Amino acid sequence: MKVFVAQFYVEPGVEYLFSHHCQRLLSAEISKRVIPSDEFCGKYGEDYSVIFRMSAKSGIPESVVRGPNVFRRDKEVEFTIFLTFDKNDSNGPTDYRKVLREFLRQVATVFDRLKIESHQLSEESVQIIEMVVNDPEMFCAT
Repeated sequence: MKVFVAQFYVEPGVEYLFSHHCQRLLSAEISKRVIPSDEFCGKYGEDYSVIFRMSAKSGIPESVVRGPNVFRRDKEVEFTIFLTFDKNDSNGPTDYRKVLREFLRQVATVFDRLKIESHQLSEESVQIIEMVVNDPEMFCAT
């Protein structure tokens, strides 16, 4: 099963500056740490992908997950994760660790709902986060 991470932001000035390199890395690292369940394959099919669209909103007290949106023609199950956004944060490594930790926590929650094994993802999320925050290529220039 392939997992894809993408971003879209609808609120002006509310965004996290993760690059497309970061999206590709997160997609690969999440994909290799999850195992599709018989329930998921039975409901959607063995060749379905899961897409997580990362977004952000100001003024929400906690993250919100929307979905699934199922695209049978493309064989995709899509979720949007709206992360909290505080315009007062500096958007430095500490803030991005917090954002990534919350994003991966929400991803694991979705996998639990889908009965997809994500124990390894939860156990190794700190390693994934450190790979991102320690590589300048993972961020867009401001």
